[in-house]
Amino acid sequence: MVTRFPIWPLRTAGSIQYRQGALGVPGKPETGDQFGAALGGGGIVIGAPGEDVGRIVDAGSVTWKLEETVVQDGELVPGIAERGDRFGASVASAVVSRPDEEDGEMVFFNVLAVGAPGEDVRGAKDAGSVTVGWDFEVNDDGDSPWPGIVQSTRSAGEKAETGDRFGTSVSLAPDGSRLVVGAPSEDVGGADNAGVVQVWSLSLSCGYEYICYGGLGRGATFVQGRAGVPGHARSGTLFGASVAERPGGGGSFVAGAPGRRVGAAPAGGSLIVINPAGHSQELNQGSPGVPGTSEKGDRFGTLPRA
Repeated sequence: MVTRFPIWPLRTAGSIQYRQGALGVPGKPETGDQFGAALGGGGIVIGAPGEDVGRIVDAGSVTWKLEETVVQDGELVPGIAERGDRFGASVASAVVSRPDEEDGEMVFFNVLAVGAPGEDVRGAKDAGSVTVGWDFEVNDDGDSPWPGIVQSTRSAGEKAETGDRFGTSVSLAPDGSRLVVGAPSEDVGGADNAGVVQVWSLSLSCGYEYICYGGLGRGATFVQGRAGVPGHARSGTLFGASVAERPGGGGSFVAGAPGRRVGAAPAGGSLIVINPAGHSQELNQGSPGVPGTSEKGDRFGTLPRA
């Protein structure tokens, strides 16, 4: 179930609860659906990674604008709904505007990203994938606007491997120009489940009759201990278990490492603020200005999926 609260100021009076099969929301509540496990755009996209598609257990789905259920291998969506894909385990949304090339009028639409960390990729079980798309209203030419992205997509030296769980976390820049994806179970060297974060640039343009097209720039990979990223790639760190844009960050983003050992505290957790163009920073409980003390199992750096 998803509860939407009025804000400014935040209050409980007037809140609305949404569930499958009520208030016009498609679907049916079933055991283990996990409707609301991930949210994007204030509820414009809602993940249900435990949704069974037909008899396919935990294939996963997302609810779009509280009106439509989207699954893999659905209309304009690539991939095949398979057992354990958990499509919708992570979601992100951004509102984008572009001038129409024909008349110059502004076109407004939503870009979204959906993670399926249990997706098998060319025999690699649970390698994971991410689907990127935008409003159906501006894509009526029959071509798929939903490119499937895996670790090796436009990324030199990267490959989809068993158990990486790429797509566990996703985020989009507010203007839809960048996609950030976490693969927390990626092994780095001899460090199991050290985790990596990958970043792609997205380009969007709209042409005649409001048909919009997207481009995907080459991906960059971020690993702790390399290229100025604080910390070390160590077993169980789970770097990339959560990712998010840094508000007003001028191109920087944040990545959680909830399994990171902090001092004597296993899985005390940390949060990495990554600035691709300059100084990056690692924060944990006890860092200057951060309250609390790192303790065993705190898992600081686990960000809300919203």
